[in-house]
Amino acid sequence: MGANKAEVLYRGTPMVSRVAAALESCLRTVRIVLRPGQPNPTELPRIDDRHASRAAMVGIASALRRAETDAVLIAACDLPELEPRIVLALLANAPLGGAPEIVAPRGPEGLEPLLAIYRVSLLPELERRIAVEQFGLRRLFDERETHAIPTALLRELDPSLASLHNANRPEDLR
Repeated sequence: MGANKAEVLYRGTPMVSRVAAALESCLRTVRIVLRPGQPNPTELPRIDDRHASRAAMVGIASALRRAETDAVLIAACDLPELEPRIVLALLANAPLGGAPEIVAPRGPEGLEPLLAIYRVSLLPELERRIAVEQFGLRRLFDERETHAIPTALLRELDPSLASLHNANRPEDLR
Protein backbone atom coordinates (compact mmCIF):
# COMPACT_ATOMS: atom_id res chain seq x y z
CA MET A 1 0.00 0.00 0.00
CA GLY A 2 2.94 2.32 0.50
CA ALA A 3 1.53 3.41 3.88
CA ASN A 4 0.14 1.94 7.07
CA LYS A 5 -2.93 0.08 5.76
CA ALA A 6 -4.98 0.98 8.80
CA GLU A 7 -4.67 4.68 7.98
CA VAL A 8 -5.28 4.41 4.23
CA LEU A 9 -8.43 6.32 3.30
CA TYR A 10 -11.35 4.46 1.81
CA ARG A 11 -14.20 6.71 0.71
CA GLY A 12 -12.75 9.47 2.86
CA THR A 13 -12.35 7.45 6.08
CA PRO A 14 -9.34 5.45 7.34
CA MET A 15 -9.95 1.74 6.78
CA VAL A 16 -9.40 0.94 10.46
CA SER A 17 -12.08 3.46 11.45
CA ARG A 18 -14.58 1.84 9.09
CA VAL A 19 -13.87 -1.62 10.54
CA ALA A 20 -14.02 -0.28 14.11
CA ALA A 21 -17.40 1.36 13.44
CA ALA A 22 -18.85 -1.91 12.11
CA LEU A 23 -17.57 -3.80 15.16
CA GLU A 24 -18.66 -1.15 17.65
CA SER A 25 -22.22 -1.36 16.31
CA CYS A 26 -22.31 -5.05 17.34
CA LEU A 27 -19.91 -5.49 20.26
CA ARG A 28 -19.56 -3.98 23.72
CA THR A 29 -15.75 -3.95 23.68
CA VAL A 30 -13.50 -3.33 20.67
CA ARG A 31 -9.72 -3.12 20.89
CA ILE A 32 -6.89 -2.75 18.41
CA VAL A 33 -3.80 -4.97 18.32
CA LEU A 34 -0.57 -3.18 17.40
CA ARG A 35 3.14 -3.84 17.39
CA PRO A 36 4.92 -2.26 20.37
CA GLY A 37 5.75 1.35 19.59
CA GLN A 38 3.36 1.49 16.62
CA PRO A 39 1.15 4.57 16.88
CA ASN A 40 -2.52 3.92 17.55
CA PRO A 41 -4.48 5.47 14.67
CA THR A 42 -7.74 5.22 16.65
CA GLU A 43 -9.22 6.01 20.04
CA LEU A 44 -9.61 2.28 20.69
CA PRO A 45 -7.80 0.74 23.66
CA ARG A 46 -4.67 -1.00 22.42
CA ILE A 47 -3.19 -4.43 22.89
CA ASP A 48 0.51 -4.78 22.13
CA ASP A 49 1.87 -7.84 20.34
CA ARG A 50 4.35 -9.85 22.41
CA HIS A 51 6.26 -11.30 19.45
CA ALA A 52 8.27 -9.40 16.85
CA SER A 53 6.81 -11.22 13.84
CA ARG A 54 4.22 -9.36 11.80
CA ALA A 55 2.21 -12.55 11.28
CA ALA A 56 -1.54 -12.31 11.82
CA MET A 57 -1.37 -15.28 14.19
CA VAL A 58 0.71 -13.17 16.57
CA GLY A 59 -2.01 -10.52 16.71
CA ILE A 60 -4.69 -13.14 17.29
CA ALA A 61 -2.68 -14.68 20.14
CA SER A 62 -2.19 -11.23 21.67
CA ALA A 63 -5.94 -10.60 21.56
CA LEU A 64 -6.71 -14.01 23.08
CA ARG A 65 -4.18 -13.42 25.84
CA ARG A 66 -6.10 -10.28 26.88
CA ALA A 67 -9.60 -11.71 26.36
CA GLU A 68 -12.23 -11.14 29.01
CA THR A 69 -14.52 -13.80 27.51
CA ASP A 70 -13.99 -17.33 26.22
CA ALA A 71 -13.78 -16.17 22.59
CA VAL A 72 -12.65 -13.16 20.56
CA LEU A 73 -13.92 -11.88 17.23
CA ILE A 74 -10.96 -10.90 15.04
CA ALA A 75 -11.36 -8.48 12.12
CA ALA A 76 -8.45 -7.21 10.04
CA CYS A 77 -8.08 -3.46 9.52
CA ASP A 78 -8.20 -3.92 5.74
CA LEU A 79 -11.88 -4.92 5.46
CA PRO A 80 -13.24 -1.45 4.62
CA GLU A 81 -16.69 -2.68 3.57
CA LEU A 82 -17.32 -4.85 6.62
CA GLU A 83 -21.08 -5.10 7.07
CA PRO A 84 -22.37 -5.29 10.68
CA ARG A 85 -24.86 -7.98 9.59
CA ILE A 86 -21.90 -10.26 8.76
CA VAL A 87 -20.42 -9.61 12.22
CA LEU A 88 -23.79 -10.49 13.77
CA ALA A 89 -23.97 -13.69 11.69
CA LEU A 90 -20.56 -14.73 13.03
CA LEU A 91 -21.69 -14.06 16.58
CA ALA A 92 -24.99 -15.89 16.09
CA ASN A 93 -23.15 -18.96 14.80
CA ALA A 94 -20.70 -19.15 17.68
CA PRO A 95 -22.09 -21.52 20.31
CA LEU A 96 -21.52 -20.56 23.91
CA GLY A 97 -18.56 -22.40 25.41
CA GLY A 98 -16.79 -25.45 24.09
CA ALA A 99 -16.62 -26.29 20.42
CA PRO A 100 -16.03 -25.26 17.75
CA GLU A 101 -12.76 -23.49 18.43
CA ILE A 102 -13.08 -21.29 15.34
CA VAL A 103 -16.08 -19.81 13.53
CA ALA A 104 -15.27 -18.28 10.15
CA PRO A 105 -17.13 -17.18 7.04
CA ARG A 106 -16.56 -19.21 3.88
CA GLY A 107 -15.95 -16.80 1.03
CA PRO A 108 -15.16 -17.49 -2.61
CA GLU A 109 -11.52 -18.13 -1.68
CA GLY A 110 -12.26 -20.36 1.29
CA LEU A 111 -12.42 -19.68 5.00
CA GLU A 112 -11.55 -16.13 6.05
CA PRO A 113 -8.98 -16.27 8.87
CA LEU A 114 -8.98 -12.52 9.53
CA LEU A 115 -12.71 -12.19 10.08
CA ALA A 116 -13.37 -15.01 12.50
CA ILE A 117 -14.10 -15.95 16.09
CA TYR A 118 -11.32 -17.75 17.97
CA ARG A 119 -11.73 -19.43 21.35
CA VAL A 120 -9.25 -18.64 24.12
CA SER A 121 -8.66 -22.40 24.42
CA LEU A 122 -6.62 -22.10 21.19
CA LEU A 123 -4.01 -19.86 22.83
CA PRO A 124 -1.58 -22.63 23.88
CA GLU A 125 -1.64 -24.06 20.34
CA LEU A 126 -1.10 -20.62 18.78
CA GLU A 127 1.80 -19.93 21.13
CA ARG A 128 3.34 -23.30 20.24
CA ARG A 129 3.06 -22.53 16.52
CA ILE A 130 4.47 -19.02 16.98
CA ALA A 131 7.48 -20.43 18.87
CA VAL A 132 8.33 -22.64 15.87
CA GLU A 133 7.32 -19.96 13.32
CA GLN A 134 4.38 -21.90 11.87
CA PHE A 135 2.14 -18.92 11.21
CA GLY A 136 -0.33 -20.43 8.71
CA LEU A 137 -3.90 -19.79 9.85
CA ARG A 138 -5.56 -21.79 7.08
CA ARG A 139 -3.66 -24.87 8.20
CA LEU A 140 -4.99 -24.27 11.70
CA PHE A 141 -8.53 -24.46 10.28
CA ASP A 142 -7.78 -27.93 8.92
CA GLU A 143 -6.41 -29.16 12.23
CA ARG A 144 -8.86 -27.68 14.74
CA GLU A 145 -12.63 -27.85 15.03
CA THR A 146 -13.90 -25.08 12.77
CA HIS A 147 -17.45 -24.06 11.92
CA ALA A 148 -17.78 -22.46 8.49
CA ILE A 149 -20.60 -20.02 7.84
CA PRO A 150 -21.80 -20.94 4.34
CA THR A 151 -21.33 -18.51 1.47
CA ALA A 152 -25.06 -18.72 0.68
CA LEU A 153 -25.96 -17.36 4.13
CA LEU A 154 -23.38 -14.61 3.80
CA ARG A 155 -24.79 -13.61 0.40
CA GLU A 156 -28.25 -13.18 1.97
CA LEU A 157 -26.72 -10.53 4.24
CA ASP A 158 -24.16 -9.06 1.86
CA PRO A 159 -24.97 -10.07 -1.77
CA SER A 160 -21.61 -9.01 -3.23
CA LEU A 161 -19.64 -10.34 -0.23
CA ALA A 162 -17.91 -6.95 -0.04
CA SER A 163 -17.44 -7.55 3.70
CA LEU A 164 -14.85 -10.21 2.88
CA HIS A 165 -12.90 -8.03 0.45
CA ASN A 166 -9.36 -7.41 1.77
CA ALA A 167 -7.72 -4.22 0.53
CA ASN A 168 -4.08 -5.24 0.21
CA ARG A 169 -3.08 -3.06 -2.77
CA PRO A 170 -4.18 0.39 -3.94
CA GLU A 171 -6.12 -1.21 -6.81
CA ASP A 172 -8.17 -3.16 -4.23
CA LEU A 173 -9.71 0.12 -3.07
CA ARG A 174 -12.49 0.06 -5.61
